[in-house]
Amino acid sequence: MSAMMHRHQPELLGENLAPGCHNIGYDSGTPEAHPALRKRISRKGYGPLAATSVRFNFEEVSNSPGVGDYELAARKQSKPKQSAKPFGSGTDERTKDHSLAYPGVGTYIFKTRKDIRHHSFGGTIKIMPAARTICKTENFDRCQRCDERPEVDYWKNLRTERCLCRRCMVKELEEARCHSKSKSEQTQRTETLKEYKRVRHCAYYHRHDKTSAAIQFISNKQLKRKFRLENYLSMFE
Repeated sequence: MSAMMHRHQPELLGENLAPGCHNIGYDSGTPEAHPALRKRISRKGYGPLAATSVRFNFEEVSNSPGVGDYELAARKQSKPKQSAKPFGSGTDERTKDHSLAYPGVGTYIFKTRKDIRHHSFGGTIKIMPAARTICKTENFDRCQRCDERPEVDYWKNLRTERCLCRRCMVKELEEARCHSKSKSEQTQRTETLKEYKRVRHCAYYHRHDKTSAAIQFISNKQLKRKFRLENYLSMFE
């Protein structure tokens, strides 16, 4: 026992309570006769930090209820406030034009380069002109579809003398490609249009003044440069 215990229990001095030395004459029926129980030890124990409160107080009610003890009050659900539509996003998407201002890379129609050279093996190489020039005093050709006189390049069947202006030629090709009833009809209409050749009247570089004479008002150098540029661009049509 410590010195503090001997100081608080002086009646135990002289008693032989060491380990192995038991009091055989102890009667369990009268526990109060035991020298260790003659004076009750304080419940606070020994030491300055002994607790004085009750260890387990089951009657104490917590200020915060448990998870399952909450009562959910029935609240009226209000409709969410509809946010404003920024930057005109409230318009119908189906009415918008989603086509791009400039087509993408894969949308271009690839055209092979045509060979505009006309020659035989070992012969002189000649460049086929992009448009044939018809030299006449007056141009009386009219379009077979719109019955108008073409002012610039137009298409002419040199065998049948039938003509088509540039706008009507585009329409004929579109109808043959999209409005043909069968594949054979489309091929037949396309082959018929291939017989038309691009021609132009000679008024772009000389004038006749209602005579057979030709008065040229463009130099040969400018004329050759014009033909060279047109022939080069005609390879990619």
